[in-house]
Amino acid sequence: MIEIDYHLLSELAIENLIMEILTREATDYGEREIDLSHKKRQLLTRLEQGNAVIIYSAEEGYCTIIPVEEKQKWLSQEGDGLSMLSDFATY
Repeated sequence: MIEIDYHLLSELAIENLIMEILTREATDYGEREIDLSHKKRQLLTRLEQGNAVIIYSAEEGYCTIIPVEEKQKWLSQEGDGLSMLSDFATY
């Protein structure tokens, strides 16, 4: 797994990545539904403030955004990244 600097992505690429993450099947935001545009803005703000990072796994074939505090745990995972996707749902 590698970290991708969001500054290297176009605005459209970041927007599409965030929307793909937010609309993934089995993504659950808890008891109440959160407006997608609000959640999109939250994730973008966290990226801009350095509170979140983009992680890509070529082996697993996915990309996600995680809290910066979780970065070392994710980057040290080999082949177990998909099981950690549920951690993102509450982020």
